[in-house]
Amino acid sequence: MINVQQRLWNKEEGWRKPIGDLPGEPQLVFVFGSRLLVAEPSLYEQLRQFYKDAYILIGSTAGNIFGGEVSDDSITVSALHFEKTKIWYAETTVENAFDSQNVGKKLAEFLPQEDLVHSFVLSDGLLVNGTELAASINQYLPKNVTVTGGLSGDGNDFNETLVGVNKAPEVQHVALIGFYGKDLRIGYAAHGGWHPTKNTYTITKAKGNVLYELNGERALDVYKRLLGDKVKELPGSALLFPLQLELPDEGTVTRTILGVDESEGSMTFAGDIPEGLVTQIMNSTEADLIESAGQAGREAAIASGTQFALLVSCVGRRLLLKDRSREEVAKVREALGEKVPTHGFYSYGELCPGKDSGKRCLLHNQTMTVTTFAEI
Repeated sequence: MINVQQRLWNKEEGWRKPIGDLPGEPQLVFVFGSRLLVAEPSLYEQLRQFYKDAYILIGSTAGNIFGGEVSDDSITVSALHFEKTKIWYAETTVENAFDSQNVGKKLAEFLPQEDLVHSFVLSDGLLVNGTELAASINQYLPKNVTVTGGLSGDGNDFNETLVGVNKAPEVQHVALIGFYGKDLRIGYAAHGGWHPTKNTYTITKAKGNVLYELNGERALDVYKRLLGDKVKELPGSALLFPLQLELPDEGTVTRTILGVDESEGSMTFAGDIPEGLVTQIMNSTEADLIESAGQAGREAAIASGTQFALLVSCVGRRLLLKDRSREEVAKVREALGEKVPTHGFYSYGELCPGKDSGKRCLLHNQTMTVTTFAEI
């Protein structure tokens, strides 16, 4: 059995009364919050007073998911006590997007692999190439090990993101948590609800996750025409129009923007944008996004009963849904059972196996991903 204790802090209330009791010291604590709040040096010391011996994973977000709530200026905490499962972690730094493959290799090779069942990765959200990070972790972990996670966020600002384990979080960090033991059950699913439009382009110039040209024209100029009055809200407004790619080894994936370079007219995405591919610009409705979240919850539910759920959804969905973000979370909770402790965050990229990838983790964008946990 997995026992969970949850806490929330905000400026108006301070620390709320904890929800849930633990039979002993937790082994793992998930902490998500806005960048300015998790950057406070005193936060880690407070958490360490609450949980003296646990591994404490901290990440900045583009919004927090806590039960049925979605909030910005808050810190949310889930402390997990496992009866049988063991926990270990690896952490390293990422220098730039071209270092992402090496980062994944270092993390995966550092984790002990005997009895490893699942890994959860929390990564820098701006410098990392999520495609290469996921591919490298897949390559160096055993094939039967599933991987889920997300890229940390910075609200709608896209300035810097923070990650840390057992210390105050820092920029350019990536952490990988390992879960060990034959009694652990993991469920997972990813769904987006986005639809391709008639806007089809050939990627005529790109390098890694940087897109320079569509149909021979500067990519940023193409997007500016689409955005109209929302140009002044770049880069955030470009999240409303992700790209759909058909990748040979991954199938259909969605790619979303992380930043723009006005001088070059380029756009940086959370994952690879292969040159020469044909891509379509996508959009969606609020109703379709909300329903897709429910589908992810239904597919991730564990038959024997989910005991804890981690939700990682995209900042682009949050920008489109606004106050209706609570409705996509409610759909997941309806699928899992509203008594299941639910926690998570809005991210700059979601990591989860895809519909056609087997257990192999992929980078997703503009997607709701759900990871469920239970011990038998």
